[in-house]
Amino acid sequence: MQQLTKEDIECLTIHEVTALLKIDNETVYRLARAGKIPAFKLNNGRWRFPLKKVKAFIEGRMNNNLKFRRYNPETEKYEYVCDDLWK
Repeated sequence: MQQLTKEDIECLTIHEVTALLKIDNETVYRLARAGKIPAFKLNNGRWRFPLKKVKAFIEGRMNNNLKFRRYNPETEKYEYVCDDLWK
């Protein structure tokens, strides 16, 4: 099993993501609920965004790469998603 680094487990809050992406909270929540941005929900209902995955997500978007990977818990694999981020 691979050792996790601090960067692997470091997460951003909703406020940090909105500041980073320069979009409002509701847009980030909508993207997270739709699975279009890497995120997970805590038991208290708050969202967290894995820093390493958010960085990769941003880099992919900046390179005009419309593909990004999303984890599918049913198949236990990552799948490439090619849909419009802002729909």
